Amino acid sequence: MNKCPACGFYLGKKILNYSKEIMSLSKEYSQLTRQLLRKSSSQIMGNVSSDNNQQKYFFFLQGLKAIKNEDIIRWGLNKFLYDGCALKGKGFNYLKQMVFNENNNREKKLENEYKMGGRSPSYNLLEGEDNEKE
Repeated sequence: MNKCPACGFYLGKKILNYSKEIMSLSKEYSQLTRQLLRKSSSQIMGNVSSDNNQQKYFFFLQGLKAIKNEDIIRWGLNKFLYDGCALKGKGFNYLKQMVFNENNNREKKLENEYKMGGRSPSYNLLEGEDNEKE
């Protein structure tokens, strides 16, 4: 079977019951991530008329299977909800790209953050400084 490079869906596979597939895909995530997925999907389906179907949501979840780190998925969902992107007409593809970009750029962003602001001193170093003053 051929796999779509954009969404990860296996071409040629006919799915008649998307809700069953959506439930099986979402069970792979923790309770908090499932809650964020439900909240973001309901906002998208309620505010973006072109993404108001289960098939688009299923393709979105299929695409997220490529991300192994659940923290990155949660970061993307929280940022999407906090910024109110669904109210601006952003849908599942926008959210998926947010998560993919964070997954690809996370290490470099962290490295650049350290260059800009430095790191905080370790706890042992701080503890040792307090002992020297006494």
